[in-house]
Amino acid sequence: MTETSDRRLWIVLAGLCLSVLGIAGFVANGAGRWALICAPVVLLGLLALIPCLERLRPKSSLDAWVGFLAVFIPLFTFIGGHSLWLTVVGEHLRGCEVTSVDTHTHTRSPDSHTNDITCGDRRLVYTPSWGVDAKEKGERVDLVVDRTGFTGDLEPEKVSIGRNLLVPLAVVWGVGSVVLVLRLPRREPREKRRTGLRGDFV
Repeated sequence: MTETSDRRLWIVLAGLCLSVLGIAGFVANGAGRWALICAPVVLLGLLALIPCLERLRPKSSLDAWVGFLAVFIPLFTFIGGHSLWLTVVGEHLRGCEVTSVDTHTHTRSPDSHTNDITCGDRRLVYTPSWGVDAKEKGERVDLVVDRTGFTGDLEPEKVSIGRNLLVPLAVVWGVGSVVLVLRLPRREPREKRRTGLRGDFV
């Protein structure tokens, strides 16, 4: 295998690892077992990414920094992907009535709360998203629900253009990371620069 083809292979593998990170971030919004497998998949994706970057830019601390920055990709697709998905396949339900508040006790984390709600003739279980408190019985709530049933529901204010833009940002972030590794000029070691300056002076 030539040096050029070898380089292309590592670029493809790095791109594959970054894609896995992005997909895992979005799939973490899914219900049931989908969400459970995403954390180890993200970890494995990051561990596989670092050797690819090292092959593209040997003996450089930039690889570690790019690998660290790649952590933001699943975060972007987790937040932005959920919003974008519901923008495309979501259904807006307005004025749903809270019929009960359910408390869920956890041994290693604080208690969580969900609401049973009715929207016309539909009955749903509403799990408030991060930073949002459960509603009291009798209150009204607006929701965006997934017609496919894959992701959870979101409050309308969390389905927005700003959040949707996190998905293309994740793509640019990933492509930019690889380009940075490939194109950023290397800094000469300090000792080598001093030697060069002495030679020029003499």
